[in-house]
Amino acid sequence: EGVKAMMAHATRPGLAVHVVDADTATPLAAHVWLPRIENEMVSRRSTDATFGHLWRPLSPGHYELIISRAGFKTAVLSNVVVADGDWTQLEVQLRPDLSPAPK
Repeated sequence: EGVKAMMAHATRPGLAVHVVDADTATPLAAHVWLPRIENEMVSRRSTDATFGHLWRPLSPGHYELIISRAGFKTAVLSNVVVADGDWTQLEVQLRPDLSPAPK
C-alpha cells in the first residue's frame, strides 16, 4: 500500500526545487517553507545536502516559497505557479550573507 501511495504522489504535479550557492554553484541543504500551507502541524521540508534537491507534490495553483539557510540571504519567491500535470522546476541561487554578525 505504501508503494501505491508513493507512486500516486509521483505522478501528481508539484515543485522540483534545486538550491545552490550563487557564488560556487555548490548544492545546499536549505529549508523550503510554503507559509500558506505549512504550519506547526505540517512539517517544513528541506533540500538534500548532497544534491540540493527537494521534490514536493502539490495541487496546481499559485504558491509563495521562502528558502533559507544559515549564512545565506533568505530567498522569497512569490506567485510560483504549479501547472496541472507536470513538475515545476525551480533553480534557486542563495547568496552568502556577508553582513556583520549582530553584537
